Amino acid sequence: MISTRLPQPRTKNEQLTQFLATPTPQSLLEPTPERNCDLHHVSAKRQEDGTFVLFARAPTHRSGKSVPRGDLDTFLEHMVQEVTHDRGEDVGDAVDAFRRSMGRWKHTGQAPTVSELRTLNARLSALPPSEFQLRNRGKFRVVQFQQDLRKSLDALPENAPQRDALEKAGDQLAGMLLEPKDTLSLEGLSHDTIGLLLDTGLLGRFADLRDGVKPAPKRLVLPVCAQSLLERLPPLFPDMPSWIVR
Repeated sequence: MISTRLPQPRTKNEQLTQFLATPTPQSLLEPTPERNCDLHHVSAKRQEDGTFVLFARAPTHRSGKSVPRGDLDTFLEHMVQEVTHDRGEDVGDAVDAFRRSMGRWKHTGQAPTVSELRTLNARLSALPPSEFQLRNRGKFRVVQFQQDLRKSLDALPENAPQRDALEKAGDQLAGMLLEPKDTLSLEGLSHDTIGLLLDTGLLGRFADLRDGVKPAPKRLVLPVCAQSLLERLPPLFPDMPSWIVR
């Protein structure tokens, strides 16, 4: 059994990161690099002063037997609460993944391996994407949408009156992909144009590309001329909290 008592890290996330990165005596003595502690099970013990000691235990190969976690569940729960308090929505997905794994370990009676915790912790500790990265992702979504827009335009006769309206509507949607806001507005579009966006699948494609992008849309504004199309929109935006017709 290997233990690592780290010198007073500021947060539990730092303690876990240091623990997973610190070479252990056993790993330094192993004769071959492929034999390491990645498959060791991690547990924790809470001290009287409230701090935790983390351990990496060699697997015992007892099939079907539970592996003690000690106070690891408490340590990890405190850790994800700290990270959530400090970084909020930036780590929402990573926290959800951590909690799902914690639930699985409790259900199976197993302790996580060093490798499992390293993967989860790397995701939790990752820096939020920069503004430059977010903009590049937005540009990629726009390129995907414009490819579908071009296919829909090519499917229309060259002199079809809908072409110009559809192209302008597509540009409006592309702008909302490049610079996402919490309001999705179809104002300025006619009933027929919004109907064409629905019939061609372009509005559905926009909804797919917009899904999961922050900020999450809180409302969709539909022009009053297209009110009869409102019932076709909820399936595309099932989590939309507010619908406005004006």
